[in-house]
Amino acid sequence: MGQERLKIKYILFCHYSDSEEEPSQKLRRYRDQLKTILDDSNYPGLLILFWHPGWLELLNSVGADFNPHTFAEEFKKSEDEQKAVKKVLGDSTVRVAAGCPAKTLADRVRFVTAGDLYEIVNNLRGDRPGLEAKRLRRFLGGDVHCTLYDTTKVVEAIVHARHIGANVPIFRLDWDVLFNDENLSNGLRLQKAIKEAVGYYTAYSDDPHIYSFMFSASYIRPQGPISTWTAEDWMGAFATRPFPALLATKELLQNPVSSESANLKKCFNAQTTREFYGIQENRGKLELTGNSGITEIGSNPLTGVISGALLCMSDGAMLDLPPGSNFHENITWIDDHLKYSLLRELKHLKPYEICGEPRTERPTRVPDCEVKKKRPHVKDIAEYVLGTYLPTLVGGCIVDAWIQPNPAPKKSEIELPTTGVFTEALQKALKQGHPPEGGELRQLKKKLEQQALQRLEEVRTQWAQLKANDNNRQDTFASLWVGNPSPIRSQYKLSGERKYPKYHEDEWLGWGLKKNGEVASIKSRNDLNPAISQLLDQLIEDAVTYIEWSLEWPKFIQSVRGIEPGDLIPTPDTVEKLRSHESESFLS
Repeated sequence: MGQERLKIKYILFCHYSDSEEEPSQKLRRYRDQLKTILDDSNYPGLLILFWHPGWLELLNSVGADFNPHTFAEEFKKSEDEQKAVKKVLGDSTVRVAAGCPAKTLADRVRFVTAGDLYEIVNNLRGDRPGLEAKRLRRFLGGDVHCTLYDTTKVVEAIVHARHIGANVPIFRLDWDVLFNDENLSNGLRLQKAIKEAVGYYTAYSDDPHIYSFMFSASYIRPQGPISTWTAEDWMGAFATRPFPALLATKELLQNPVSSESANLKKCFNAQTTREFYGIQENRGKLELTGNSGITEIGSNPLTGVISGALLCMSDGAMLDLPPGSNFHENITWIDDHLKYSLLRELKHLKPYEICGEPRTERPTRVPDCEVKKKRPHVKDIAEYVLGTYLPTLVGGCIVDAWIQPNPAPKKSEIELPTTGVFTEALQKALKQGHPPEGGELRQLKKKLEQQALQRLEEVRTQWAQLKANDNNRQDTFASLWVGNPSPIRSQYKLSGERKYPKYHEDEWLGWGLKKNGEVASIKSRNDLNPAISQLLDQLIEDAVTYIEWSLEWPKFIQSVRGIEPGDLIPTPDTVEKLRSHESESFLS
């Protein structure tokens, strides 16, 4: 990449993960709209579109079982797609200053793959001995063999680290927000949102009261009264999806039914959905309904930051904590609400109080800044909600309690004298420069387990009431999942079309929270579904590892910034080695 760069006022970072369409095909369809936004004379921008094939194999080269053949195949796939993308964008010219060489849209849309990041990762690997290299690999992607929520946020952090001091905001967008007709047409809603977000970033960067911040846009909500919202309206209105509030009908439990609009309509219930979120309408405005709903056990749907909606972190916020890339399971809110809450509890977002001047509140949502979210459909509502979405959501609820069990700071900007057990341990480790060990570590794990069990009981208590107000008191997926597991086992029909579970006797997260119908409340490990107990074990280990990762994070940043700007693209020699499977030579 040459040293002459195009002028930019912002960077968009997007992880492309649409399995239905190749990136080059998507870019071909939206090329003109993207050019209008990125090549704006007053607000020129840069889009970094990350495609992950080969990324995990590249991370494995740091300290895990590395398969050079698999990586070479995925690298070739990424390289071919890069060529296709360049061909799509290469014949569309963009504005340049007088006397500068011609540039194309390919210079404003950087299609980044594992091959582009080879130099960075190899620099991280260095001459680390085996155990230390494996430890770093665990930080970067756990020990899993798939891409999770925060795995690709490491790439975003690399981009951010290499732009520290440039005073250029980096906004994170989900692919279904970026490549969305309602955002790229309709008066280019995305362009308006970007301009608002850039202005917000500038205002807070210039404010002497604020030294670190994190904010985002909002997802667009329907214009009409909340009572008229459809299932599809709710599906795209908030970061947390309404799946748990859907009615767990016999049809859904016995048959694979997709989340198409017509199918959602059959199992949608407005009352249970409002209760799940804990929101109501008052004089045309949405507000929380007292001490109920998801805010009590997780993120505030009305004010919590949203990862895929132009989320922006200051340089300080990015430097303070790493992504949760070491976690082995997807955790709801790990890349937005939980990150914000942890920074808040560590007092990293606390504004300076200047004598004689009013206090400046921390930002979370940019006013009048909205984007449309259109989530892809799931193929089997029951299998997905019971076995994937609810366990993922519960994981987020547990970590939320570890950070701060009291929901008050999520409702108003107040500081409490006490914080969560995980926050205390992390803060102590950051101050002392080493993680908990020995008896202190055992005590921490015990406290994490106790707090998790308490939060699980809070989840059970709230969701057990989430039933339809009809004569039958129809269960929602949430109430079914936290109740007696027998109805799930008797009604959920296994079939060849369903991946999980294969047999009724298999341990499965979808069988519910409790071990059996005799358990009235969650008081100990013995009350839990064995699969949930295993999930809790992994969460505790991941939380402890995250403390170690936070201590290692400054070294990671130094290593990333140690490579000269412009040297991210591998040399032709490196490319040939990647093609020919010479892993031993180019990784040594």
